[in-house]
Amino acid sequence: AVTDGITSSGNITFDNGNSSVSIKSDGANGSYIQFGSNEYLRFLYDNGASESIRLIDGGGITFNGDTAAANALDDYEEGTWTPTLSGTSGGPSGVNFTSRLGWYTKIGRVVIADCRLAMSSWSSGPSGSALISGLPFNPPASSNYFASPTIGYTHNFDADNAPKGGFVEEGSSVIRLIKANGSDARQVFSQNVSASALNGDETIFVSVAYIVSA
Repeated sequence: AVTDGITSSGNITFDNGNSSVSIKSDGANGSYIQFGSNEYLRFLYDNGASESIRLIDGGGITFNGDTAAANALDDYEEGTWTPTLSGTSGGPSGVNFTSRLGWYTKIGRVVIADCRLAMSSWSSGPSGSALISGLPFNPPASSNYFASPTIGYTHNFDADNAPKGGFVEEGSSVIRLIKANGSDARQVFSQNVSASALNGDETIFVSVAYIVSA
């Protein structure tokens, strides 16, 4: 061991057998940092018996002794995105927005995205089925994948065309909006909101959590 030159309360150990360097505090329950030559940077406690954090080769962080690359947390970011109320067969033009805000947090493969979209008018509206487009990341392109948003507030939608739910389309950065099948609040939500029936003065607040490929 190489002491710190001031006290004997810690040491640095070079271990050729493990091809590692350890910076260790003294005592039976000492904690230390270990640098491995081929795969890791580890933070240990209980005199090395337990591992709290590992920075693995290739990027990412694992916790509590987990060494699987598939379980590594390898991304965190925050940012903004630009939502648009659009349609499957064409988007609007000449839109005047009173509010157009989108923000997200990405933790590993999980994206949490929110938007506040309010319009006052447009020159021409969208067509087809109504969408909110512009999500910051695409979900997996799998026919078995759907994530459902929460619609917290709507205003100025027609009574028979107001969105009640929706889903993130597989492989695409859009939320398909759906409405109730009838006027009864207990009705199934499975019909697409009509984009061509929108007036250009609607407001909608949406929040969604979904998975991306990487």
